[in-house]
Amino acid sequence: EFANVKQTLNLFQTDINQKISQLSKQKQDISKKKSLLSEEKQKISRLKESISRDKHKISSQKEDMIERSFQTGQKSGVVYLLMESLARGEKMLWEYAAIKLSNGDDSGVFPRFKQLKTERSNLMMAFSFLEPQSDEEAQVKMAFMEFVKNKIKPLLKEVILSLRNEDYVSYDIASKKITPTYAELYKLGHQLIKIINAQTKAFDSLRDELRSKEEEFVKQEQQLQERENKLNREEQQLTIIENRLNDQQKAVEKESAQRLSELETTLNKASQQILIIGVVLVLLLIITGWFIATSVTRPVNELSKNINEIADGNGDLNKELKLSNVTELKEIASGYNTFIAKLRKMLQDIGDTADRVSLSSMSLKEGAEQSNQIVHEQQFETNNAAIAMDEIVAEFNNISTEITSAADLSESIRQKTGVSMERVKDTLDSMGSVVADVEQTSMQVDSLAKGIDDIASAIANINNIASQTNLLALNAAIEAARAGEHGRGFAVVADEVRSLSFNTQQTTEQIEQVMEKLVATTAQVVEAMQRSKNSVDIGQNNARLVSVELNAVLGELDEITEITTAISSSTQTQAANTQSLNNNITQINNATSEISSLSQQTNEQSARLAELVDNLQSLLHVFQASKS
Repeated sequence: EFANVKQTLNLFQTDINQKISQLSKQKQDISKKKSLLSEEKQKISRLKESISRDKHKISSQKEDMIERSFQTGQKSGVVYLLMESLARGEKMLWEYAAIKLSNGDDSGVFPRFKQLKTERSNLMMAFSFLEPQSDEEAQVKMAFMEFVKNKIKPLLKEVILSLRNEDYVSYDIASKKITPTYAELYKLGHQLIKIINAQTKAFDSLRDELRSKEEEFVKQEQQLQERENKLNREEQQLTIIENRLNDQQKAVEKESAQRLSELETTLNKASQQILIIGVVLVLLLIITGWFIATSVTRPVNELSKNINEIADGNGDLNKELKLSNVTELKEIASGYNTFIAKLRKMLQDIGDTADRVSLSSMSLKEGAEQSNQIVHEQQFETNNAAIAMDEIVAEFNNISTEITSAADLSESIRQKTGVSMERVKDTLDSMGSVVADVEQTSMQVDSLAKGIDDIASAIANINNIASQTNLLALNAAIEAARAGEHGRGFAVVADEVRSLSFNTQQTTEQIEQVMEKLVATTAQVVEAMQRSKNSVDIGQNNARLVSVELNAVLGELDEITEITTAISSSTQTQAANTQSLNNNITQINNATSEISSLSQQTNEQSARLAELVDNLQSLLHVFQASKS
């Protein structure tokens, strides 16, 4: 009961500790979660502040875009009105010209001119005050104003004055400038309107983009607010859970204190009971011990003494125990006496067997020594025979190697001779080709010589023509001199013809010189080719003689190769037979070595066996046992 109470107390204490540990861990987890929630709420606050700043910045940018878009719209309207005013001015100018040219009444035109001039001046002033948004717009605006100032106004004055003064020539000149000048002005105006419209579109696009960003910021702000509300709810839930865990921990501690108090009371009662039972058990054990000491201890001590003497090697196996009156001790003494009788009989049998084993081991040792001596003598003889056979095999191998080298050398010479034969054949073929080429070249040189002769004939004809042309030019010069002033041009032509014929003669002389050198060179080439042909014929004859000699060498090499092959085959056969015999001797030698090793092992085992028998007999002499 005391053990059960103590075990229950330990289990309850362990359970309480586990529960408190779990509650502490859960509280730590809740604290970590609350810390994370607090950090996330701080992040959300920072994000909300950043979004608020961005919203304010975008609102300012949007207001600026609206203002700039409004200014751009005003600017576009002013430019449109100015272009319309200029178009009406051009139309009124042509109307005034038509009235003046038809001699009509122009009194009604000038008030309209004055009104239009005032309107255009106001528009130009408003246009000049509008600030450009880009460098391109500023350049076009400046070009537009300079064009109006430097071209439109002077042109209007020139047209009106010429019409008033009825100077129609000046009007005609100025009127031709009106349409292209206004066209150029309209082009600048439309370019400016295009730039302003592009700015308006850009402002509208940017305004739409800012509006979409503002809406996106509003959505993000709403999402962050929802996330913050959710975090607040989670934080409240965690606070509720933390309060519950605190309540549970207090309840567990209160319950554990009550249970521990009850268990301590039970444990105190069990301790008192155990103390009383222990005193009673001690008295019973003292009485029982005295009784056992007087009736059991004496026979047991005697049995222990005999067993210790046998274990120490000084025991008397002929001594037996007396039987006691106690049943258990009587059975033990009877078993001990039977064991001693069997042990005594077994030791006598072991002694007889050890004597017989000792005699057998001595006989086995003598036989092993004789076998070992015979094996050593036989191993010495087989070693000598193996050495002699190794020398014979080496000689055969050297002879076979030399014969193989000679066969390889003859084969190499035969191959090289075959290659030389092929080269001689190639040389003969090449020489034949050279002879054919020389003959063909000789024919071509002959044709070249004939062509040179034809060229020489043509040059002679050219020289004759040049001489005749020179004579004709001379006659023409004489006739021109006779003609006097009228023949001066003809004399110049005759002079040129004579000069040309003279140059022709000089050129033909140079060609003749070159042709003479070419003829001499051709003759030398023909002679050299003939010498080459003779040399090639001699080389062909020598190559044919070399081919015949090489064929004879190939035949002799074939005979040498057959003889060396036969000798090598025979030598290899003898070497193989010798090697087989050497292998047999080696196997005999190995078998002899194994027999020697076995004899040595047998001798060692016999000595070891004799030693074991001596040890066994010395152990048997320790025990005192009479032979039955």
